[in-house]
Amino acid sequence: MRGLPNRWPARTRSSNKTWSVWSRISANWDVSGGYTTQTGKPRQEDKSPGLVEQLVRYKVDPAIVAAVGKLESDYKKVYNALNLAKSSGEIVIDRRQNAPQGASAVQPEILPAFTLTDMERDALRKALSEKFLESEGWTVDKHGRIKNDKGRTIFDAGFATALRKIVDL
Repeated sequence: MRGLPNRWPARTRSSNKTWSVWSRISANWDVSGGYTTQTGKPRQEDKSPGLVEQLVRYKVDPAIVAAVGKLESDYKKVYNALNLAKSSGEIVIDRRQNAPQGASAVQPEILPAFTLTDMERDALRKALSEKFLESEGWTVDKHGRIKNDKGRTIFDAGFATALRKIVDL
């Protein structure tokens, strides 16, 4: 060993800290699923038995085993179809019976899911009245934005127009 350069780690672990570091790295690599030292191939993972095999092993009712097997196979089909759809880009799936065709589609009518009492309607009308806005020093611009007397926006664009539509329903 006399001809080896000094940068090579010695084989004794007690006197050379570098050798112990490399041996730990090598051991962790081998244990963590790295390449085996004998064949040079990655280790094969042990596949755990599926749910159906476990149910058969525990002697569960065959009808339940069949139902679980059907569910498991359906799940795998859907999972594989999902992965295929994800990999092939953007796909739109429309499962409606009468899907609209192009630009001739009819816009759906949006109906309110609530009803206002007379008291609530009057309160909204008062909040949008010129008298109330003027007393607060607020103005409404053409986009429905409410601003104070310094020009600072109190409510964003469309606020006043949306409230007026709600009150007029």
